[in-house]
Amino acid sequence: CFSVGFLIARVTLASGQAVVDKMVFLFFEYLGSSYTLMSFTVVLTVMFEIPIFQVAPLILESIGSSGMLLLASFAYITRVVGYTLIPTGKTPWVLLFEPLHGVTYACSQSSGVDFASKVIPEPGMEATGQGFLEFFVGSGSALGLLFGGMMEDSYGPKMMYRFSAAVVLAGSTIFAGTLIGSDYCSIDDRDKDRFKERIRHHVIPQEEDDGTVEMTETQPVSFEAKQHI
Repeated sequence: CFSVGFLIARVTLASGQAVVDKMVFLFFEYLGSSYTLMSFTVVLTVMFEIPIFQVAPLILESIGSSGMLLLASFAYITRVVGYTLIPTGKTPWVLLFEPLHGVTYACSQSSGVDFASKVIPEPGMEATGQGFLEFFVGSGSALGLLFGGMMEDSYGPKMMYRFSAAVVLAGSTIFAGTLIGSDYCSIDDRDKDRFKERIRHHVIPQEEDDGTVEMTETQPVSFEAKQHI
């Protein structure tokens, strides 16, 4: 349930990121932005990505991959809804929301790397895990651009971005629901279960009377009892 919820949230976020990455300059032009201001927005987004990537391991240790993905989704929703509240001719206000791109991109990428490493933990399969995740990310991007373009043609760019925010909110809400309602079904819990099974049947050395050492398997013990040893 954790994996399914994570993928749903990641796909919906990817769909939202696609309509920003590929279509936001059209929206800025709609608001009356100059090309110079557009270039400043790119510089600003990159400036905030770098420090967040730098502290990403600390954030990951603190709130985990699930928390990072929810944080990325919240930053995205705040950003695009903020876009739609900017009046025509007041385009410098977009600079207030551009730093949120760094939060969305760095947190979503970092959480995805951690997620993929746990889905396929076998050594040498790291690239396979990343490719598995990117398949869903790419699918979300394609769907976002397809339906985003249709929404913009029919209802205009502001409604399109609000609809995109609603989609991301729905995906992150489903994911949050799986976290709240799950009972030992997360990736981290499965890792704990595998660890418990390994220590239940571990092998220890036993010294014989003649001085030789024989490897024998211990009797299964409960994980709770093992913690007190």
